[in-house]
Amino acid sequence: MWQKKNKYGNIKTSRMLADGSVAKFDSKREAARWDELCSWQKLTAISNLQRQVPFVLSVNGKKICKLILDFTYTDNLSGEDVFEDVKSGPTITPVFRIKQKFFEAQYQKKISVVK
Repeated sequence: MWQKKNKYGNIKTSRMLADGSVAKFDSKREAARWDELCSWQKLTAISNLQRQVPFVLSVNGKKICKLILDFTYTDNLSGEDVFEDVKSGPTITPVFRIKQKFFEAQYQKKISVVK
């Protein structure tokens, strides 16, 4: 059966989670990063691992847009919360850059872009 090609050429991928549910990822790269982070969590290097975490971006209490980050977790060595988005070159769009700056200004946290 014919399948529509993705805009950025990524291949959607699924993974079985520990609770038996199936998680869908937008790319093989994102799924591989999830696997890596799960391994780190098992080794207790990180904790509180979450995926597809939404953040509301607002000005003076008025919602402007929403940013969904691929992963958030706590680095157990430093105690810092980490905010990550998996990106390839073409997906680092001007819209993403604006949302990234908006997030960093509002939440006073940096977004780590994993390539």
